[in-house]
Amino acid sequence: RRKKKRKKKKKTKEREKRKRTTTNQKKTKTKKRKRKKEEEEEEEEEEEEEEEDTGPTGPDLEEVAEHFTRLGKHHAKFIKLNDKHGPGNAKAQEHLDAMAVMFTYLKLPAKMVDHLVDRLRFAVSQTREHERAIMQMAVRQAKLPKTTFVRSFTGNEANKHWLDSVLDGKQKWVLAHREYT
Repeated sequence: RRKKKRKKKKKTKEREKRKRTTTNQKKTKTKKRKRKKEEEEEEEEEEEEEEEDTGPTGPDLEEVAEHFTRLGKHHAKFIKLNDKHGPGNAKAQEHLDAMAVMFTYLKLPAKMVDHLVDRLRFAVSQTREHERAIMQMAVRQAKLPKTTFVRSFTGNEANKHWLDSVLDGKQKWVLAHREYT
């Protein structure tokens, strides 16, 4: 009989534990639901506030237009001075520096920056291709020594008359080179 009573007591205790755990689980579930509801309500309130606060964003269009007109004037002056006096002109450099400062105030989106970088890479690759073609013509066809070409061409990439100074020499490859000019 004692054994039976003990078994019954154990079973009732186990049942009570199960009930307690299930009620605790239910309580935690309801707490979680309440938290979720509160968080959702807060998010909705924040979204409503954001919608109410959204007014004109971004820079003033008149300021942007004025900024770009100043930038355009500096660019036009830079181009004019660069064409007239060459890339080493001090006044042209001043306008270039002014444009650089003005560009620092612009905040461009990442997609636009990527596009501009791609365009720059393309321009650089085309420039390298043209320089390689010039070097091949001078070295392979006209038999100009590569070291002489590199020394004379470096720094004179934009100079149309860089070859004249090279052809003034009396080396044996000068005659062959004159045939191609």
